Amino acid sequence: MKHIKATINFAGMPLTGVIRRSPYAASCAAGLLMDGEDGEPYAVLSTNIGPQAANHVAIKDYSENEGVLASLVAAGIVRDTGKRVASGFVQIPICEIIAPELREDQ
Repeated sequence: MKHIKATINFAGMPLTGVIRRSPYAASCAAGLLMDGEDGEPYAVLSTNIGPQAANHVAIKDYSENEGVLASLVAAGIVRDTGKRVASGFVQIPICEIIAPELREDQ
């Protein structure tokens, strides 16, 4: 499984851990998960809105994840494409995974 050690700002606090790429079973879309330094699952950084282009991911940047997109961009994990998909009352940002350790073509 593809992964990278990173520090991101999550819920207003710096969090160091491992970001893992893991596909959603139903759609095979890329998913990003974060485990704490102790190896315990900590956060789901993406949301499943169906299949996306290769190395693209829908980032969950609302509710308890508000601000995570800016943190992932600052850490060099993803690039915001500017594309958004409506889901309920929120707009889901579609991002390109740019960290070589998490890309499928590496």
